[in-house]
Amino acid sequence: MRLRTQLNLAFTTLLIVILTVTGFVTYSLIMDMLIEKEEVQLRQKVKS
Repeated sequence: MRLRTQLNLAFTTLLIVILTVTGFVTYSLIMDMLIEKEEVQLRQKVKS
């Protein structure tokens, strides 16, 4: 395999890994935020 092909493959793989990790972290943070918001709303409904 030529060096250029190896570099392209390595870069593409690294990019996919970084985007996957970033997407997972972002998804987790957004879900935690939404769940916390729902819990606050449910607590307010129970108190009313």
